[in-house]
Amino acid sequence: MPEVESRRHIRRSRWVAAAAALLVVLLVVLVLVLDGRLFSNGGSGEPTAGATSSPGGDPSDAGGGPSDGGSSASDGGGTDAAGTVPFSAVEKMSMRFPSEKRTQSRSFNVEAGETYLLRFDVSTEKPADSPGNGFMLGVRLECTDEQGKQVATTGGTQNLLTGDPVTLTNQVVLAPRASGVYRCSLLANAPDAALAAKGTAFALDVTWKVTEPVGVALPAQASTQLPAVIPTGATRQIFSQDVPVASLTQRRLDVLASLYLTSCTGPGGSTEGGTQWCTQEVIDQTGSHYRFEVRYDVIGSDGNVCGTIDSGRREEYLDTYRHHQLYHVEKSVTVPADLCGDTIRTSVNLLNRGPAGLLVHGENTSMVTMETRPVG
Repeated sequence: MPEVESRRHIRRSRWVAAAAALLVVLLVVLVLVLDGRLFSNGGSGEPTAGATSSPGGDPSDAGGGPSDGGSSASDGGGTDAAGTVPFSAVEKMSMRFPSEKRTQSRSFNVEAGETYLLRFDVSTEKPADSPGNGFMLGVRLECTDEQGKQVATTGGTQNLLTGDPVTLTNQVVLAPRASGVYRCSLLANAPDAALAAKGTAFALDVTWKVTEPVGVALPAQASTQLPAVIPTGATRQIFSQDVPVASLTQRRLDVLASLYLTSCTGPGGSTEGGTQWCTQEVIDQTGSHYRFEVRYDVIGSDGNVCGTIDSGRREEYLDTYRHHQLYHVEKSVTVPADLCGDTIRTSVNLLNRGPAGLLVHGENTSMVTMETRPVG
């Protein structure tokens, strides 16, 4: 019966082949499930850090926070319904140094021709009982349109020191040309440079919001070409913005300014645009004492300052341990009815008292002048 035996052999071969194929499929599915790429819950995960790092225990040795060139991190899903402006997103994140993490992405509707203010606030602290003196934290808020094209990004970097709570704040004006949906998320990056602080657990309270100003909202252009190092004893006007009085619908004018600063206590962390800005002649390990000033001046018909509505100054110190700082100031004035001119000029000025040079970065340095409703 050779023909019957042959048929039985063929049937057994087919069953063996089918069983082997099924086993391969089951193994592939198991690997995908364990790897988290199948049946994903859309969470934000903890991607690999993208910032460059340098060896050593000083957090200032790192090359910078999240860059503006994108990230390998997951955007944390994207199935939520788009909200309406005013819109805010609040999230608490837990991290362990070194690592990188992104918030859940959220979306909101925008209308063509409208103007919006996008702002973030990130509050955090390196715990008092944690190891090491400090480490660097960089944050970046990124927004895309429905086609995935980046429409806005802003951020900043600061060294976190043990037991010292900080809040990082920055803002950007949105002026969409087409109506649609924008989606935003915030990336936090603590690169591996401060080896003594390795393993530190810390939390971040993240809030970002979108509001629609009641009147003008003007992003200022830098008065000084940035990045720039301010030498000891020198004053530089960083921003200046002219606001025609006739364009004001309200009588309250706000200035929001965020400056990303680095004290030239060493060359580390001063590279931007391929240039290392803290050169040997401006380096001093003592750090930088500086004065920050916001002004509201009135410009007369001859183009010169004819009066001042208000001004405010603060004395600050950026030492070798802090090294990086995202310095934020908000100031409001009520515009008088009688002015000597028809233009208000808002400005931000820095005086560096030294002894180290003070680097003002071009990235993540911003000023917005905007109208808000008077209080009361």
